[in-house]
Parts: sequence; C-alpha cells; structure tokens
Amino acid sequence: MINTRELARLAGVSQSTVSRCLNNHPNVKQNVRERVLQLAREHGYSLGKSSIHLFRSKTIAILAEDTFHQDDDYTDIYRNRLVEALLRIVEQNSYFPMISFDWSRKKGMEKIEELVSADFIVGFIIINSKYNPEIDKYLTGLGIPYVCLHFFNQQSIEEVNLVDTNHFLGGYLATRHLIELGHRKILTLAAPGRVNEDRTNGFKTAMQEAGLPVGRESIAMIETSYDGGYQYVKKNLSRLRSITGIFVQNDLPAIGCINGLHSERVSVPGDISVVGYDGIEAGRFCQPELTTVIQPMEELVQGAVDRLLSLVENRDQKPVKTYIQPTLTVRGSTGTVRE
Repeated sequence: MINTRELARLAGVSQSTVSRCLNNHPNVKQNVRERVLQLAREHGYSLGKSSIHLFRSKTIAILAEDTFHQDDDYTDIYRNRLVEALLRIVEQNSYFPMISFDWSRKKGMEKIEELVSADFIVGFIIINSKYNPEIDKYLTGLGIPYVCLHFFNQQSIEEVNLVDTNHFLGGYLATRHLIELGHRKILTLAAPGRVNEDRTNGFKTAMQEAGLPVGRESIAMIETSYDGGYQYVKKNLSRLRSITGIFVQNDLPAIGCINGLHSERVSVPGDISVVGYDGIEAGRFCQPELTTVIQPMEELVQGAVDRLLSLVENRDQKPVKTYIQPTLTVRGSTGTVRE
C-alpha cells in the first residue's frame, strides 16, 4: 500500500495537505482534494474501515491547531514544516501518523474522544500554543501517553513530557551576536506566546551582561507574519533612527522588516543589522540573506517521537522536559556598526 509521503509526491502537494484530504478537512481546495483522493483510490490507499485494522495499535495521533495549516497562508512556515517532518519521522518508525486539526476549539474533546474510542491510537503528539488541562486530565486518566512538542517555556510548571528548543539560549545567541559586532542600540520585535517570553528573556540577559539598558523602548510586539515586520518598519521610522540592530523573534517578520527598511532606503546591514529566528528556507532568498537562530527541527521531531515510543513501551515513566540547543547561522543581514 502506498504511504502518505509517496501519495504527496504523486499529487505534487505536502504530506500535511494529503492528511487533510484523507481526513476530510474543510480547509483544502476542492481540486486538490479530488486529485489526492483519486490518486489514493488508484493506488489502493484508504482510511475506510477496511484498512483501519491494518494500523490497529500502530497509529500515532498528531494534534495540531487548525491555524497551523492553511494552503494560502504563509504566516507560519516553520510550524507547517514541523508537522511535515513529524509525518515523515513517524512513518520511518513504522507507525501510521493521523492528524487531527482544529481540535483545540469547542468540539476538540469530541474529536479526541472519537480517536481514543476507535482503539488504534497508541499515543499522541500535541503541538499547541497553550497548555490544555482538559486534554491532560483526559489522556492521563486513560493512561494514554502523550508528548508536547514546542510552545511551552522553561518557567512552565506543568508536569508534562515536552520536547522543545532552548528558546532562552536562542534569544541570548541572537542578541550576543549583535553586541559582539559593536551594536549598543538594539531592539527586539516579539510576539505573544510562551516561546517568545523565553526569547525575550535571553535578549534581556545578553543586554544586561553587556551593561546595556533594557526598557520598554527596547521591546516591541508585532504579529508573526511578513506584514508584521514590514508594517512595523513603515510605521516606526522615527524610532528606528536611533537603532543599529534588530532581533526579530521569527524569520518571516524579519524578512518583512528587511524589505521594509529597503523600501525606506535604509541599508541592511550598513545602517541596521537584522537577526531572525527559526531557520526557515525563505531566509536564504532575501537580500541580504538573513542571519538567524536555527531551530533543530529534525532533532526536535525525532526526540518527540522517541520519547512517545518509550512511553508506549513503559508507561510508568515520569514526565521529562527536554530542551534542545539552537544554533546561530551568520549571513549577510548583520555586520559591524558603521562609524
């Protein structure tokens, strides 16, 4: 039987799009859905009752917020790639991945209860921007193992199995890089969320170690989208005149920031250096190429899958939080302070 990766290649779409088509998710273009389903039929792929028994006790459910996967929305490329990597690595471990989208809204628990009642889910990997105590209580009560992937911070008190990036270190590395280049007037552009709190704390620590002041004017909140960075620049030119370095806490708004600066004839990195965060491929295609903190996606996903499978084999293990180190990749968007 063909797998989702092969089906995605034949259809010319991502694995996450294939999963949405097979799970009858509404947020898929009709022509794409029809093409994927036709190819699935032609190659003997089915999620009907006749095939579910093949995966009984071999299925890992991936719970992902609906906003992670929208074909026409490029505001969160990183998380889209994260789920695609999960699909691939779960299959490489000889398990069948099943995605449930939109699970965190009103009917989310109903969807999870349906998955559990089908009696072929060995465990869950949860990607969510918030801790959900209802999900935790339900799965823990049933003795069904689950692992959270991303979107907690290091100060979180919840006792859960978690695999995440050390976002504090990432924020520290980005800011320290600018400081070592001679920058003293540094701004960080953040967004709401636990991971950004860690990145901001890393920024503050690097600034304080260098004896640099950190006030309200040092931190600004933006949306995690290309337009979030672009529009911030367009609306805050007067503020940016006193800035020589910007740490943008996501790559996509960092690219928007660079283009916004170019549109105002501000040189990058001549006048202002820009550092991003995530390590998405798009950072290599802007001019200049984006200096960024790279999240170790393969390690994160493999760590989450390995942790879940260890829980499946031994359910008495205590919750473990694992933070994997990010790395800084220096490209053309950062340089020494111009005299």
